[in-house]
Amino acid sequence: MAKKILAIALIAIVAVSAAACFVACEEEPTPYADLVAVRVNNFMAEWENIDYNFTYQGSSALKVSVPYTNYLEVNDLIVSPGAEYKVYEDEGKTKQLTDLSKIYVDGTKTLYIDVTNGELSNSYSVDVTVEQTNLPPESERADKKYDNRGGHVYIPEGAESVVIDGVEYTVQRERVDFDIDENVILASDSYSYRDKKVTNYSSVFDGNGYQLEIDYYGEAMLDELREGGVVKNVIFINYNNKDIVYPNREFAQAICKTNYGTIQNVVNKVCYGEMGRVNISDAHTVYNYGYFAYENFGMIKNCLNVADVTTKPNNFETKLASFVTVNHADMYNCVNVGDVINRQPVTDQCGAATIAYQADDAAVFRGVYNLGECVNSLEMIKPQKYYYGDPQLKDMIFKYDGANEQPDLSKTKNYSYKGEK
Repeated sequence: MAKKILAIALIAIVAVSAAACFVACEEEPTPYADLVAVRVNNFMAEWENIDYNFTYQGSSALKVSVPYTNYLEVNDLIVSPGAEYKVYEDEGKTKQLTDLSKIYVDGTKTLYIDVTNGELSNSYSVDVTVEQTNLPPESERADKKYDNRGGHVYIPEGAESVVIDGVEYTVQRERVDFDIDENVILASDSYSYRDKKVTNYSSVFDGNGYQLEIDYYGEAMLDELREGGVVKNVIFINYNNKDIVYPNREFAQAICKTNYGTIQNVVNKVCYGEMGRVNISDAHTVYNYGYFAYENFGMIKNCLNVADVTTKPNNFETKLASFVTVNHADMYNCVNVGDVINRQPVTDQCGAATIAYQADDAAVFRGVYNLGECVNSLEMIKPQKYYYGDPQLKDMIFKYDGANEQPDLSKTKNYSYKGEK
């Protein structure tokens, strides 16, 4: 993934007015030397100062806690396009780490990261704390070589339940059934088919750093994640090359249709392939597409999307985005590196954007980054003055609802924006 990210052409965004945010005025793109995100043992590091990459003032430190282990793995280290990085294990930067897949740790460790782009440079640090709870047996820890780079909370073999931080979870292995609204934790890589489901989920689903393969053919894992409900610590995977043929109006979400709860530390690698329909029986069918939710009224934090979204040319309305179709609430420390491609004529109800297709003034974006490409059909039915992007509707971070006030975008960066030519 790092290779893909570093290969993206270097570009920039400049917010210029309330009527035309994210329209870059420079003919040449502005370079950056930003550390965008770090994931260690399947946990996204959090910023001490989420505003650092927007002001370059204050602390540039990140921190992350991982379940008990004597080895660390940097799963993802994402920097701005065109930039390079070096990682050191000492503050004096004399000990460079060239292999980030297995780093010894005994309790705590700080990684020091230099990011450069030509003459630009920034220095960052990542403080890693190894949690001393839910420990494996002493016999497995005695030689201090306990390898838990997957970031899994220890669950005894055969256990049907486990208590973590005072909360009891039902342990599930291999197959996940959402037919009961209860706290669930995974003890292995698993799969889930939507033959059983909880329509409204208000408990905690903890993926425990494991992969969950989903195969819903256009359906979300949950209909509604209610207030107090949590989906966290999971890697969604499924590479499905079949056309999606369902006529649902709110469809193709991986996690939920509507989020009132918290989606946290989730990596999405779901890729449904090109979206199409064999028989169009409803002329008003709308495909609302966002991997994390159709509508977000809750919190999405510390999440990464690497999957692409693509449509075939067709004659029905399609709204494409990587994270959510419509955002009314909070997105914090989230990154998209997937491409969003719309091959249909662009109308009021048809188009593509990278992070969210629509947002209103209630939406809050803090430390939200896009590195993926956004491509819309060049055939425009009519001008769309309220799109964030250039006149051909390319490279938008999102389109906003023109009936409402614009959200604050000062803490977002669209590295893939090319601006006007």
